[in-house]
Amino acid sequence: MREFEKFCNTLEKMDRATLDSVMADEAKEAMRGLVRIAGGDPDKALNLLIGAACAAASVDGKLHEGEYRQINGLISALVGKNEGVASFDQVKALIERTVDLDTNDSDYVRAIYVELTIVDQDSAVAFICFLAAMISCDGDASWKERRWLKAVYE
Repeated sequence: MREFEKFCNTLEKMDRATLDSVMADEAKEAMRGLVRIAGGDPDKALNLLIGAACAAASVDGKLHEGEYRQINGLISALVGKNEGVASFDQVKALIERTVDLDTNDSDYVRAIYVELTIVDQDSAVAFICFLAAMISCDGDASWKERRWLKAVYE
């Protein structure tokens, strides 16, 4: 637990470019396992990652600019564009439509994590690191966000 707290504290202090780079690296690593659990379909795997990112972004009840950029980047990758394709309001509506805002889909995200631990341990760790970075995008991984993420991987 102490290492998780240190990791979140480190993520919170990162500048935007460094955090974006960390998230991209972790997403890429997580995708390797996600593709395997999605039956070899990279689009389905990316949808799993987008769903988990939306759940993480919704935990504190606010969509922050950093969370928006990350989710928009994932959507852009899904549709094959190099630049953002969704407005802030569209991403916010996507979260409100797809995430149970009472539970923040912790069971859904946990199920993904458990499957990842079975097929690729490194991808499972990267998935948790990606989500930790996601909750740190606003410079404050709150107690509520940290508790949510701990419930996913414990």
